[in-house]
Amino acid sequence: MSFGHSYILKIEGCIHDEWLVLSDIFNIYDKDFLYYLLSSPYIYKSFCSSDGGSVVKNLNSEKVLNTIIQPLSLLKQNKISRKIEEIFNQL
Repeated sequence: MSFGHSYILKIEGCIHDEWLVLSDIFNIYDKDFLYYLLSSPYIYKSFCSSDGGSVVKNLNSEKVLNTIIQPLSLLKQNKISRKIEEIFNQL
């Protein structure tokens, strides 16, 4: 998929071949934290740097699996996402 935008879908259905679905089967991510993380410049740059210089930037499961993310507790993730939302509400 061309990366740059993250979405949290609240529906069940089929995914087109240009989308990458992340499922939290082990319940280790706060969904809002994961959204903000995947929307961050850090992740975007990480995906860009692993792109290999191609003109069309594409995302695949290998690039996602090779991205290093510092593990945080669910409590800490929740605090971070609430703080981000608080800042956004003040803007």
